[in-house]
Amino acid sequence: MINVVVAEDKHPILRSIVKKIEDYSPDLRIVGEFTDGISALQMIKQVKPHIVFTDIRMPGMDGLKLISEVKEQAPDTIFIIISGYGEFDYARQAMQLGVTEYLLKPVTQKSIFEVLDKAVQRVTTSRQTKEYHIFSHAIKSWNNTSQAIDHGELPYDSYFIMLICAGTFSKFLIDVANPLHDFWLQTDLSTLLNSQFPDLEPFWVLDGQAMNEAVVVFSCSHGNELDFQTMIDCMMEKLPTSGVPLTVAISNQVSKIPNLKLEYQMTRAGLQKYMQFGKSSVVIAKDAKLNSPNDPGLEQAIDEQKLVSLVKLKKRLPFFTEIESIMARWKANDFTQSAIEASMLQIISACSRAIVDKRITDSDLKLELDEIISISKDYPSLLRNVSFLFENFFLHPGNSEPNPNYVKEIMEQVDSYLQAQLSAEISINDIADRVNLNVSYLSREFKKYKGIAPIEYLTQIRIDKAKQLLTDDSNLMFKDIATLVGYSNQYYFSKVFKFITGLTPTEYKKSFHKESNS
Repeated sequence: MINVVVAEDKHPILRSIVKKIEDYSPDLRIVGEFTDGISALQMIKQVKPHIVFTDIRMPGMDGLKLISEVKEQAPDTIFIIISGYGEFDYARQAMQLGVTEYLLKPVTQKSIFEVLDKAVQRVTTSRQTKEYHIFSHAIKSWNNTSQAIDHGELPYDSYFIMLICAGTFSKFLIDVANPLHDFWLQTDLSTLLNSQFPDLEPFWVLDGQAMNEAVVVFSCSHGNELDFQTMIDCMMEKLPTSGVPLTVAISNQVSKIPNLKLEYQMTRAGLQKYMQFGKSSVVIAKDAKLNSPNDPGLEQAIDEQKLVSLVKLKKRLPFFTEIESIMARWKANDFTQSAIEASMLQIISACSRAIVDKRITDSDLKLELDEIISISKDYPSLLRNVSFLFENFFLHPGNSEPNPNYVKEIMEQVDSYLQAQLSAEISINDIADRVNLNVSYLSREFKKYKGIAPIEYLTQIRIDKAKQLLTDDSNLMFKDIATLVGYSNQYYFSKVFKFITGLTPTEYKKSFHKESNS
């Protein structure tokens, strides 16, 4: 509902305007009718209407003074001034106060409808933007914008969270190596839901915690039910999911906005625990038990002793045949990603322990596995990406690792290449191909050299360069800055920038200049 106040000193004109507004739409509600500015101001301060129609010349307080008083406390209030032919100078002063619409007496139905078309659109857009920030902050207050946001009295009874992950669950917030990191940039989920389900109550599509995740917060009135299964079936059919597994997690019902954050975290934990690897699936919070085992029979799915024996005997082909057989069983039994992570860790740790000079620390191994799985959307890609780790078990003693000085020289070349390629769109595979190294090996060695993965390092130096460009005096447009630091999509640049800094490029620029001027 959009609340409207009308102030006009001539009562017949006042009633005529009110009637025309009421004829526009039942979604507009007249909350005050006044013939003087002082009474109108008192009511406006109480009810905080979205739109105010005001005459210019009124007893007690004229329209210009009324606008000025209200704008100090409620700058988003939309004013539509009512003026006669001889009051154009007053109308011009109102324009200087930020008023963009006016009605010329005598006021017609057509002119009322024309200004209301614009005003209602502004109110709707402003409300959607405000609510987006409220819900985004409510579920994602891990970023730097931790200050409380007043959600006021939002007119919704309860909420559900839908979390959608394209591909594998990523443990890295900035995961540009994930082949589906830009999936949601190419997908207008809001338009899809609106077009297929026009009777839905208000909902908000938000960025997920990882780059291949999207979040939808649905509002729900008492007595209404949301048909999530139909929505999910529609998304599976309409989204560009060819070869892309989608995992959808549905939260419990939430009645209060402050409870959304915990419910979101629980929903994401459920998605992480129960999502099937390489296959679309649905996780319903009320059916999930986070403390239950991942997959029954996990230990029986791996013949650890056989794998270790094959490694010790340097039986490479039989070893890889056994790995393929294990993955086939995982696929046939719809193993979860978390179960596969545990199984893979079990395999590599056991084989590593069997060969003393190949042993990898558990922390390094876990991180490397996380990276490998995050860039693998199905079993064939998982086998390709993990093969590098397995190949290490079959290298001859003394030839297991390149010369340290040679490795350092290669890493310095990678560093120089990344510094020089800020404006180019490059991937981890491009970098690995340039220096003729396996992706996993390159990532591991670069982290030893710089303490950070190569793509994360490239992202960081790009954002550092963007900060510099945002705060100098060049007055470059955001889209130009995005291009200069390697992002052809301005929205994607803004998303990455906010992930890294906690602020949008606009907020960062304003914050810098505010500090500089203080």
